[in-house]
Amino acid sequence: MGAIVIIGSVDLDNPIDIECRTSFLHKSYWGAFSDMLDEVLLPDFVKVHKSIKSEGWDFLWHLVFSELPREEFNLVIRLIKAHVTSSPPWHHRDYVLDEENYKKMAFDVWTDEIEPKMMKDPRYEPAA
Repeated sequence: MGAIVIIGSVDLDNPIDIECRTSFLHKSYWGAFSDMLDEVLLPDFVKVHKSIKSEGWDFLWHLVFSELPREEFNLVIRLIKAHVTSSPPWHHRDYVLDEENYKKMAFDVWTDEIEPKMMKDPRYEPAA
């Protein structure tokens, strides 16, 4: 089983649009990235967190950035970049056997899959 990350609005009739605005992740990588979002956004940004990780699809895990307004979209990018750069310790999770590898998986998802697609989104504002 896998998961989908939806970065921006998608035209389902346009395969190129789907490829540019979504990422499909293996469940273990999705779990690591999802947990990183918890670390980055909770408890200070509960509303943004809930918007991205809303409940709703039973058969496919998902994270949705497409509903975020420009300001929150860029806030998430800045927070994740700061987190990846500083690499602070995470809260303990009983199901994580190798924390460093788990964090690396999350960082790899960000660096290789999510960040490049977010930078192509019209809401993206480069840091000054």
